[in-house]
Formats: sequence, structure tokens, C-alpha cells
Amino acid sequence: MKLTTEGLVMMNMILEPKKCKCLIQAYKNHCLEETIKIISVESIAGILFRFEEGQDGRRVCVAPKRFFEGHFKSDLICYLRIFEEWLQFVGNYKGKKHFKTREEKDWGNENKININALHKAKLLARDIQFEFENAIKFSNIKQNDIDAFDDEVKLKEKPLEEAILKCFLEGYIHTISKYSGLRKVGYVSALEGFTFYFSGSSQYSKEFSSTDELIFVTQLESSNIGNRARNVSFIPKEWLNDYKGYIKDEMLKKFKENFNYEEKSIPMSSWAAFQFKKQYKKEIDKKIEEWEKENSKAKVEFTIAEDKKSLNIIYTSSMKKPVDEYFEYLKMDFCKDIKHQTTVVPIPQTKCAAIMKNGYQVHDILLPEEFITVQFYGIEKDAKMMFEES
Repeated sequence: MKLTTEGLVMMNMILEPKKCKCLIQAYKNHCLEETIKIISVESIAGILFRFEEGQDGRRVCVAPKRFFEGHFKSDLICYLRIFEEWLQFVGNYKGKKHFKTREEKDWGNENKININALHKAKLLARDIQFEFENAIKFSNIKQNDIDAFDDEVKLKEKPLEEAILKCFLEGYIHTISKYSGLRKVGYVSALEGFTFYFSGSSQYSKEFSSTDELIFVTQLESSNIGNRARNVSFIPKEWLNDYKGYIKDEMLKKFKENFNYEEKSIPMSSWAAFQFKKQYKKEIDKKIEEWEKENSKAKVEFTIAEDKKSLNIIYTSSMKKPVDEYFEYLKMDFCKDIKHQTTVVPIPQTKCAAIMKNGYQVHDILLPEEFITVQFYGIEKDAKMMFEES
């Protein structure tokens, strides 16, 4: 057996092979220093940020948005921005250990960043740099050999952040995943088919990729509530065109199998949408559970649209007929039901309420000495008017 040039370098490094591949690719494309910085910060990312409890009880990162905003949505690029801004206080990461200054501590407090964690990352970056240089030296590799590495995926004259992400993709292409289209399913690994969500430690934990985006991750962890991905990067799906071989072919095949979803929308006014969900949620959840027990590949999700003006049902194509029939039945049942109700329904995000019956008298609603301004919308002709925005 004969090792390749890349294999010789990887054999002389303690770092895990995936990260070694990233470093070798970065070495070829003149972004080695930036890649080392990212790998170092990634190792301490769990203690890098300070978190506060949000309104929904979840831990929320309070670091400034400038670290996370840019052309690419990537935790890795975020780590690079933080590390390079912090280096203004300590100089090059190859330098000796220094004592913390008042300015550095103020910067950490202002940006909600743990500077002790960054000092650990600095020491690790120095070690990685030393280890990689020695691996090149002990492998007896000449510059001509490095230039000959896998020319098919060699990057030329690319923007720095794009070059960096493509270097990491070289080591983590097997983690390519895509949003399933269902919030309760989350993301699906293209190669292995398992599902996962983003960890709360990712700065993009509430993001969902578009149809033109894929993601790759550098760390996956299991918990009692499912798989969680840390260190997430969103990339254009066109980047896959740069790669050839078995892994890419398998991913393209799995994409066709795992992401064949359709969407059904039922237009209705905002208050009716919330009333519908409140009235039928338990029944719908039970029905979805039955479908999934009968067919493990059946996936259905029921939500209110972001504009609050419709109900959205996303489902696998094989479920089209039962979904259409079931939700048409619920819609008709809802229309029939509200004809016989005498109910005041609050309209979300307003001070108004919808009254679902003719004949309400003011004294039925108000306490003595209270008064209101009332708007009337007739619904006696057809309760289906509830599904139209007044």
C-alpha cells in the first residue's frame, strides 16, 4: 500500500483526519492561518459566548450581531471574525503568553465574549501551526508536491471567506445536509439519512436554509431530545459541482429520496387560523401520529403561516390524498361548527375580537359603565366567510 501525498502529511499529525484535510486544502489555497484560527476557536466554542435567558426561557447568545452578519451564514466565519478582532490586543497568535490588559477585559465585557477561552484557543493555534509545519517537514514533501494535490478541486482567486469554507467542506463534505421542509423533522443528512436540529450554541439555531442552500457541520452531538449540530455553515448547492466521486453521487441520489415534499395552504383570517389550531390541534396531532405509524416514511406538519393569514400543511408526496381529504373534512366541520357558536374570539396582535354569531347584545359583552366601539361583519349567509380576511 502506498500513501498519497496528503496521507503522508495526515500520518504525521495528531489532529483528526477531517481537520487535517481542511488544513492541507487551506495550505494549497493560501488561507492556512485563517483555517488554523477557526479550528482553534471551534474547540472552545462551547464556552466562548455568554448566554442570557430569553423571553421563551431558552438560552440566547448576546454577542454583537456584527460577528454573525456577512455574505456567508457560518459559525466558522463568525469564530474567525471574533478571533481576529481580539488579536488586536495580543498580537499574532504565534507570540508568547501575555498578561491581560484593561482594554482587553473591557472588550470582552462589552462584546459578551469569554477572553479566557480565547487565550486557550491562541495556545492551541500555536500548537497546530507547529504540528502542521513539522508534518510537512517530516513527510519530505516539496512545494511541487503540494501544488500537485488534487488539482480538480483547487481554488483559484476566490474571495477569502469562500475559499475558507470550501477548505472546510473538503473535510466535512460527508455532513452535507438540507432542511427537510418540516420543522419537527429539521435537517436531514444527505448521505446517512438521520435527522437533526441546530444546537442552541449555534448562532444560526433559528435559521432554515432556502431551496438553493445546503449546510455542512463540523460537530454533531446526541441528546435525550435528538441529534444536535454545532458549528453550522450555509453554502450554495452549486458548490457540490466542484466535487466528483462516490460521496457526491450518493448524496444526489439521497436528495431525490428524502426531500420530496408538497405544501397545502388553506387561506383564512388570522383570528380564524388561531381558533382552528386551538380547536383541532390535539386531533390533528393524533391523526399525524397514526399516519406515521402506518408508514414510517410519511411526514406531515401543520403550522400557521408567518403572515398569519393561512394554515400550511407540508407533507411527503405519498400523503397527498389522505391529507387533502382529512383537512377538507376539518374545514367543513369548522364552518359548520362556528354557525352554532356564540363566541368572542380575540384577534391576535390587535385590541379587537371577532364575534361568531349574529344577535349578540352589547349588554351581553360589557360590564356596567363600560363602552366600546364595535364593527360588524355579517356571517349569517355563509360561515365560510370566516376564511376570508375582512
